[in-house]
Amino acid sequence: MPSFPLKGARVHKNILLVDDERMILELIERDLSEHGYQCFLAERADEAAEIFKEQAIDMALLDINMPGRSGIDLLKEIKVTAPGTAVIMISAEEDEAIVTRCLEMGADDYIIKPFHPGRILVSVRNALEKQELFNRNRSYQADLERKLAEQEEKLKTSQALLIQQEKLASIGQLAAGVAHEINNPVGYISSNLSSLRKYADKISGYLNSLEVVFGELPPDLQQQVISKNKQF
Repeated sequence: MPSFPLKGARVHKNILLVDDERMILELIERDLSEHGYQCFLAERADEAAEIFKEQAIDMALLDINMPGRSGIDLLKEIKVTAPGTAVIMISAEEDEAIVTRCLEMGADDYIIKPFHPGRILVSVRNALEKQELFNRNRSYQADLERKLAEQEEKLKTSQALLIQQEKLASIGQLAAGVAHEINNPVGYISSNLSSLRKYADKISGYLNSLEVVFGELPPDLQQQVISKNKQF
């Protein structure tokens, strides 16, 4: 036996009933209300569309043949604007092509008039369970896509950091190579400058010694030395 909500129990589900026959609307409303469902009634598709704008609807029971727009037109609109809403089609027509068309458009069930109230309750329960699974799956997919986007962003950040590190490493290697090329001639020059400084010190000491010796010479010899230097 199907497990229906207990009569009078609040199930917090809003159901929109759309049928141009008021008696059928009230019959379905009475049975669903007794099982805790909140019902909203409309006798035309346009009226139903307005209720959709004002209320959060979990399920819609749509009659196919109505004045103005048909239930199929409303089904198409609902599946575009509120794809998570469960929809059950109700009609006196048993045309297999129409049934197939409605199911292909996203209807959860197709009930033929006249129907037993228990048939409506079974269909409502099954459609709402299917809707719950659909919404959970959609929520799961949205959460999964969000996590994938976060991981992708982290991966992009890591890749950018890795590229930056590789660039810095390349610059470091280049700088080390340049420093090595500069250090070689600088070291050679520095070594020669050290040798030159030693030779310069020796020459300077030698010249100082000559000055001492020159100062100890007699004046006439000093004059001869000066004359000889002038010749060069």
